Amino acid sequence: MNTDNNNTQQSTQSIADYLAQLLKDRKQLAAFPNVFNHVERLLDEEIFEAVLEEVSQFSPRWTQKNVLNVFRPKTFKSF
Repeated sequence: MNTDNNNTQQSTQSIADYLAQLLKDRKQLAAFPNVFNHVERLLDEEIFEAVLEEVSQFSPRWTQKNVLNVFRPKTFKSF
């Protein structure tokens, strides 16, 4: 049981670190608006997936739709 808890904490920390790096990259990319359109879209998609992974660890009831209500980047309006 302790091992499972430790693995969950490590996984959560890894996802949080990854999400922090993605958000840092997004901030740096904002210095070049509309220059790297595909990169912006891919980064937004990856941020969304990281957020979804992070929140789903705490509440399995969180779905894409729930996350979209909180985090709605312009690239996900089609959901």
